[in-house]
Formats: sequence, C-alpha cells, structure tokens
Amino acid sequence: MSSRHVSLKANLSRSYFVVGNLAESQEELIRICSLLRGTESAVQAVSVSPQSSRLYWPKQNSILTA
Repeated sequence: MSSRHVSLKANLSRSYFVVGNLAESQEELIRICSLLRGTESAVQAVSVSPQSSRLYWPKQNSILTA
C-alpha cells in the first residue's frame, strides 16, 4: 500500500470522525455522511476520467489521417 493511499484513507477517516462529532442526531449524521460519501464519489469520478480517456481514445491525429 502506497503512502498516498494511506494518507487518503487517513483523511477520509478523519472526515467521518469530525462529522460524527458534529452531528447532533442520528438523522443529521446520516444526512451529512451521505453528502460526504457523494462528494467523495464525485471527486473519484473526476480524478479517474482524465486517466481513462487516454486509455480508450486514440490520438486525434491518427483518426484524421486516413
């Protein structure tokens, strides 16, 4: 496991710890954790998109030259 992966997991754990201490009720905890999870998923999708587009799309020059 890389140090970058460990630091990302530590930040995520810290975020959930802070949220758990800020929430005053179980309903609020569920709502805030859902928002946190949704944000995390959106950030992962954005970070993976540039990497995957290089894998699936050939260079534009090779498409135009026929």
